[in-house]
Amino acid sequence: MHFAILIPCPLCCCRWAWPEWYTKRRAQWAALPGMVDELLAAIRGYSAKWPPLQCDFVHSKKGKRCRLRAAAFCTRCKTHLDVGDRVQCPLDPSHTVERCHLERHLATACPSLRDAQFLRSQPFFRAGINRPPQRSSSLDVGSMDRDAWIARIEAVFPKAVCQALGWDPSSDVEPIVQQSLSEAAGEIGHSDKHGLQNQSLCQLASEVCGARLSEAIMVEYGCGRGALSLSLLQAHPEALSVLVDRDTRRHRVEQRREGHEVLRLRMDIADFDLGALLWEEVPDTDATSAAFARCARSAQRSRHLHVIADRLRTPPFPPRGGLLVCAKHLCGSGTDLALRSLRGTRRRPAPIEVGLCCATCCHHRCDLDTYVNPGFLSALGLTDQPQDFAEFVSAAGWAVGAVDTRLRRAGVMAKRILDYGRVAWLSARQYNSVACAPHG
Repeated sequence: MHFAILIPCPLCCCRWAWPEWYTKRRAQWAALPGMVDELLAAIRGYSAKWPPLQCDFVHSKKGKRCRLRAAAFCTRCKTHLDVGDRVQCPLDPSHTVERCHLERHLATACPSLRDAQFLRSQPFFRAGINRPPQRSSSLDVGSMDRDAWIARIEAVFPKAVCQALGWDPSSDVEPIVQQSLSEAAGEIGHSDKHGLQNQSLCQLASEVCGARLSEAIMVEYGCGRGALSLSLLQAHPEALSVLVDRDTRRHRVEQRREGHEVLRLRMDIADFDLGALLWEEVPDTDATSAAFARCARSAQRSRHLHVIADRLRTPPFPPRGGLLVCAKHLCGSGTDLALRSLRGTRRRPAPIEVGLCCATCCHHRCDLDTYVNPGFLSALGLTDQPQDFAEFVSAAGWAVGAVDTRLRRAGVMAKRILDYGRVAWLSARQYNSVACAPHG
């Protein structure tokens, strides 16, 4: 079949008209651009008729909006709703729950409860075992006489060094201050600085402990991501490693250690029983996970930690190489809690070699309750008044926060006095080869 299409010529003088349907279609096409413009204008001026998906509650301390999704037909999430019969959670006042669901929430659903139960279910957890009883109430630092404190610190610094290290009273202690005042470390980038510090501590521990470190167990306090332990394990691949930190961490470097399990415990140093790690059997996992058996994920994590701890204590244990306790940049009282944990190594009469390699930090965060050697400071006349200790540790902050050279010198001396008090405490407990390497 053949088709023929006739196209009329518009210039032809004959009388001819377009079909009606075609005329209507052309009119619709001509109106289409205007319809598109009207649609775009309507979209630009459109406002949502329903509440936003994100809760509009603003945290007063953070100054940020709540990240939770808003409840249906509401502007806030269920936690921050002002309507309904909601009460604060007795375990964690930061969130609320409906009164009718409070009993079930306290039994199984409260995340704070699950977290606390998991914390206590970890191996070697003993609440407050390294925290001494509170001796005094903390005092706020008011207006302190800087010149008077500079004179007091400069007067007692030589005595503190010579007494802690057993030097002659006439020894020159100025090189210790000058080495700490060096600004060479400030010219290094942040990541490079931490890498060099890890290498330096690893080299120092290897020099002191020698070849037996390859057969030792290493415990790192305040490990963070675990970079220091990774440096030690790279130098001594056969060593065992335990990491202790009270916070959860992302990008943990021990995950790069293939074929070797590292035990990471999430707890405060005050609650870690070092003696239980060395001398006691790992408790039964069924008994520890029964407290929160309804939370399968937490129970599984607890069982996994107990399995790793049991493998770690494979005989011979304690290992022949002894124990190395290491830490880098433990803030203030964290260093003193780590030192107090060493008492657990003498729970049994069996001898064990103990090494300690610790880089102190944040001396202004020390407190009189946890500091291991308050008698050392008292003998120097630095804690005669109740507020003296708080003012003295505050002066340690001058080492990094002051511009005046005299203030910086006094701050460095205050930091070193606190460290030499710890050295004297270790020496009094028959720890041999105790030294304090000056740093900034």
